[in-house]
Amino acid sequence: MKNYRILPRNTKATFTVGKWTVKVVPASEGHRLTGFADLDADSIVQFFDNTQSKEAFGPHGQFVSSYYLRSTLFERKWEGGGLDLCGYEPAWKVSAEDYGLIRKYLKALL
Repeated sequence: MKNYRILPRNTKATFTVGKWTVKVVPASEGHRLTGFADLDADSIVQFFDNTQSKEAFGPHGQFVSSYYLRSTLFERKWEGGGLDLCGYEPAWKVSAEDYGLIRKYLKALL
């Protein structure tokens, strides 16, 4: 069964937890005339390091990694650990506490 929710485009699908800005990008452009977008398991979750220069990298900071919402929430068994966004960069590991908050927020969107 496919779980999804249709969200108004002005729904806050970008949020900050610690040093991470997390942006949810709907899988489709949605319904252009009505201003709604489908947010489902095929949506993309983007992670930005907001401690990096916004002048150099944009309003969210430096882009680090992205995952399908499905894999971020449902396909990985979460046992309370964090998330390693970039194996060779120690600064780009989401702590267990921050990842728990991110997962909680993402689940609330669905």
